[in-house]
Amino acid sequence: MGLIERKIVEIDWSQENEGLTVQGRLLKIESVRYRDGIGLVYTVRGTKLGEVIRFKGSSRLNVFLSPADIGKDIAVRYDGEDKSKSVQAGWSYPKAFTVMVDDAAPETNTNQHNVAVTEDDVPF
Repeated sequence: MGLIERKIVEIDWSQENEGLTVQGRLLKIESVRYRDGIGLVYTVRGTKLGEVIRFKGSSRLNVFLSPADIGKDIAVRYDGEDKSKSVQAGWSYPKAFTVMVDDAAPETNTNQHNVAVTEDDVPF
């Protein structure tokens, strides 16, 4: 059996990553605490051998992906900021995404450790 080194790729949804697509199997959704509150972080096993991709959620992205999608193949493309919306001074424009999920995959609400994940685990 050959061991493969895993490399973590942290994705930042910024202007220079506009058009970037993250593709792979959704492994987990974590609730994390930031200075200004609580948010979600998604972990995906990428299509390259040993690649693990992590990215922060956003208000729109969190609507498209849920614990029911864990274990499914996904593709998330960052489409940039939605400047068609008006925002208050000091706020940023909402981020826009195109999200595709393999809904033909069997639905599972457990991870590889057989621990149930419920909607209560995701704060939105």
